[in-house]
Amino acid sequence: MDRRTQIAATLLLLYALTTAGLAALDYDVAVREGYARSEGAELRYVEWAPRSGAARGAVVLYHGFGGSSEMMGWLGAEFARNGYRAVAYDNRGHGKSSSRLNHSSAALLADLEALRSGLELGSGVLVLVGHSMGGMAVQSLAESDVPVQALVVLASRPRQTAPAPRSLLVLAGLDEIFSPRGLDLGALQGWEVFISPWDDHLTVLYSPGVIQVVLEWVLGGDPRNLSSERLALALARSAAALALLALIPAYTASRIGQPPRGGGWSRLLVASSLSSTAAPLLYPALVLITSAPVAAYVLAVLYAQSIGVLAVSWRRLGRVKELAQGFTPRVLASSLLTACLAYALAHEALQPFMNVELSVHRAGTAALLFALLFVPVLVFEVYARTQLLATSWAQAFTRALALRSLGFAAAWLATLAALGGGGFAGYLLIVTMVSLLLLLPIDAAATSWLSRPSTPVGGALWVSLLLSALLAPVTPLT
Repeated sequence: MDRRTQIAATLLLLYALTTAGLAALDYDVAVREGYARSEGAELRYVEWAPRSGAARGAVVLYHGFGGSSEMMGWLGAEFARNGYRAVAYDNRGHGKSSSRLNHSSAALLADLEALRSGLELGSGVLVLVGHSMGGMAVQSLAESDVPVQALVVLASRPRQTAPAPRSLLVLAGLDEIFSPRGLDLGALQGWEVFISPWDDHLTVLYSPGVIQVVLEWVLGGDPRNLSSERLALALARSAAALALLALIPAYTASRIGQPPRGGGWSRLLVASSLSSTAAPLLYPALVLITSAPVAAYVLAVLYAQSIGVLAVSWRRLGRVKELAQGFTPRVLASSLLTACLAYALAHEALQPFMNVELSVHRAGTAALLFALLFVPVLVFEVYARTQLLATSWAQAFTRALALRSLGFAAAWLATLAALGGGGFAGYLLIVTMVSLLLLLPIDAAATSWLSRPSTPVGGALWVSLLLSALLAPVTPLT
């Protein structure tokens, strides 16, 4: 057994052990997924409930802009462990739900009533928990006729006067969108406030400390909280899956000749970083085309970066025809196999933290994103990655990482300047960081694909398929 196979076997063992550990940890929590109809929209929900015994009460969890039920599941599982039924649903235009973004009070009330009816939650009092945009939603519901036992608002701007008799506000000290420093806490009335100093807008959802505060405040006493153990196991499992993703081309890529020779990557680094500042100019048009603001931003950065790549590679533009001739049925098959395996591993790594599962409602979005992604990805794989190859895989991957990171950083700084700051700039910073985290294993695998060696056109195909399959369920539709 060679060293590469030994590493793969070790990672598979780690993945299997952590998967078994998570299953054992959550043996007392039953998880169910379903759909509810609400005024023309099909809403996907996830329910966490105690596996035995009657539920003590009901909790409804609302995610934020670009979120999904999975992001609220870390709280949902712990509420279920303490005897509550917890339900989260993908808001309209999010995750696996149909329709487009709609946060009117009428839609919120209709959707809550659909959940009450479909899940037989009854008409009793509820615990409402909302994150970010979901925090605004639960405050609106609390101001209506919805009976509320307790209200929890996470990383969201509060009403000056709490809309429910028992209201908890949890703020993240490192929040990129809504900073606690801009809030006059002394002017708030009826709120109990907790600030988690080292959490940001997203990590506040997965923080064991925050989960403990919420459980104690809502339930009282000494609630059970296994979120620390769950988080450790889930992160180890995700790391193993993403590392395996980077190894896939070592077993699936088709050898078609010698790997391309690298060179001139420093000019490429400068040119692509400078051209990435054009992303804010491309973004509005891509939003109009896709109606998908998150995916449109990633597309804008990739297109802007490809402009710089083409600017320093214009003498090699005729190479696409040459490379296309090497795109044989065998290479096509290996590209499709790589895309499927990579998506399966990316799904296992990311699904516990956010929804990356495609639904029938997102099939058209995925097809459109693939068509739009293929061009900049092809440019990068043919004209950039071939120039990043070095004497070692590690050096080539480091160069690709530098190129991606500087490009996304330059794009966000230009976007920040164009927007003049504000919450949406902070949201796009989160998109930037998550995109780089996602591209890290993909770039590692794409570097392995060319080092194998195989055709860059085949690499562009599987990378585009993978990115479109991941971006389509993540991006909200407006």
